[in-house]
Amino acid sequence: LLSPLIEEIYFRGLLLNCIKLMIGPFWGILVSSFYFSIVHLNILASPTLFALGVILGLISLLTKSIFYSILLHATFNTTMLILIL
Repeated sequence: LLSPLIEEIYFRGLLLNCIKLMIGPFWGILVSSFYFSIVHLNILASPTLFALGVILGLISLLTKSIFYSILLHATFNTTMLILIL
């Protein structure tokens, strides 16, 4: 539960908002999502993580809050953990 909180504060709360101010929301979402997928160091999961990053970025920009992106991120991680086990 701590990982989605920390990652969303950084990737959507800080990084996306800073990039958005410099190059706009579209590119902000794409750049922060790319970085999100690379940071996880899993080449096989990178496309899925990139897509998740885009969805989380859209949610945070549309709602103007990271609460729902944290909730979805935690749900995603929980689902992946259950599927792995």
